[in-house]
Amino acid sequence: MKSNKQRRTEIKALRLARTRATARPDPRALSGVVPAGEVAADPAKLTHVNSYSPLPSFYLDRPFTCCDCGSQEVWTAKQQKWWYEELQKPIDTRAVRCRACRRARRELIESRGDAANHCGPRCARCGRSVMPSRPPHRVARSSPRSTPNGTACA
Repeated sequence: MKSNKQRRTEIKALRLARTRATARPDPRALSGVVPAGEVAADPAKLTHVNSYSPLPSFYLDRPFTCCDCGSQEVWTAKQQKWWYEELQKPIDTRAVRCRACRRARRELIESRGDAANHCGPRCARCGRSVMPSRPPHRVARSSPRSTPNGTACA
């Protein structure tokens, strides 16, 4: 008959073996080994992020659901490498739209004339961004060129 200490040690060994057998590789692990079918990351090209989590050593294919049409898509490891390393985007960003919805959204923005201005509409007089929740310029009695918060247009 085994003691409790021997039994606990045996149970821990079984649990550890089971987790190793079923574990999927972690993309943020600091190992130098890249699993087959994955793309190696170049940490020197990644944008610095103020984060305690380590930078990825390789990229995995990530499935996602398009937020516009609801289709199931895969953000490939090659696309992630281009996004993070070539375009220098933040490492915590994820794909949310499929290619067709991204193109449709881009065409909609360009057709509205907001292509150069993704921050929303701008004031025709001073060029500041106009918040959608605020009404456009109200002419105050003190100055013909004042904004809703009381500051004058430049």
